Amino acid sequence: MSDTATGVIIVLIVLALWVPPIILGVRVARRKNRSAQWMWFGVHPMLGWIAFAVLASLPPLKECSQCAEKVKAHAKICPYCLTPFAT
Repeated sequence: MSDTATGVIIVLIVLALWVPPIILGVRVARRKNRSAQWMWFGVHPMLGWIAFAVLASLPPLKECSQCAEKVKAHAKICPYCLTPFAT
């Protein structure tokens, strides 16, 4: 195999290990109403996978309709503005 082909294969392998945790992490963060800023750890491939695992294990949040603060999904009232959540 030539050096160019070997280089291309290495780049493809690195991208295959580097890009997926960032994309998956952003999707999980949006689905759970969490900040996608966690995925800045994806600058390093291993930290990207760790950040993805942390986001995947965190419980989802919900947003208060009055103050727009994010609170735990099981909360009955908003701890910031004391607005009760509809059940």
